[in-house]
Amino acid sequence: MGGQRVRRLQEEAGRRGLDCVALVPGANLFYLTGLSFHLSERPVVALFPVDGPPAIVLPGLEAPKLKGAACELKAYPYTDEEGPALAFHQACAALELAEARIGAEGLRMRLMEARLLERYAPGCQLVPADEVVAALRVYKDGGELARMRRAVAVAEAGLRATLSQLRAGMTEREVAGLLMVEMLRAGGEGVPFQPIVVAGPNAASPHAVPSDRPIRPGETVVIDCGATVGGYASDITRTVAIGGLPEEMVQVYEVAREANAAGRARAGPGVPAQEVDRAARAVIEEAGY
Repeated sequence: MGGQRVRRLQEEAGRRGLDCVALVPGANLFYLTGLSFHLSERPVVALFPVDGPPAIVLPGLEAPKLKGAACELKAYPYTDEEGPALAFHQACAALELAEARIGAEGLRMRLMEARLLERYAPGCQLVPADEVVAALRVYKDGGELARMRRAVAVAEAGLRATLSQLRAGMTEREVAGLLMVEMLRAGGEGVPFQPIVVAGPNAASPHAVPSDRPIRPGETVVIDCGATVGGYASDITRTVAIGGLPEEMVQVYEVAREANAAGRARAGPGVPAQEVDRAARAVIEEAGY
């Protein structure tokens, strides 16, 4: 599977006028190679030339991971004592990247990796290549869909287990920690982001950070969480209540539920997203909100 994906990447990159695609640790590199690394002070860059086998520059301590790669990669390892300079020089020279047009991840590649490529592939041009990989990843195979569905199921199972233990007086941070544990117990391999658990006035901020504020009776609690399974992440948001709710909040809930149903009913193949949005907003506006 990895070899097929690399070939498709090379074909797509060639069609877009690139000589090579450079990837750093993240979802795209995992998609092509099955390898996971952390972005750190030790640079890791995988190079996928359009007309030759791929290579990777990486710390020597990470080299054992290559045994499990989904595709063949020519390794250019380096030690902390040596630093990455020689490895980048050797890789760029072997792949003949001088004056090449190299596609890079505009949202992920750091200045450190970019400067190393520019120095050891003199005259190269770094251009955004996010759409190149996206063109491949937009189509999911059966295995990918299964992992995505499993990631959702894990998050939902962890959330259900957490809600069964949720009590007034627990802090937002305490519930967030419990949620992480329960998602791991449910089969998650990790979390794509730290869970958000916020209540009362904090719940008005969509991306607030859990605090030591105790959750009080009668408050709504917003929970935003996700789990990672096989390299694929889920992301769900739920709002729950501790104790009874004021009458207006019950009405707001019903309006939101009806708006959600209207949007889902309008959604379908070929339907612009803005039409789905309008269908949901119409219910909310008609209710006076």
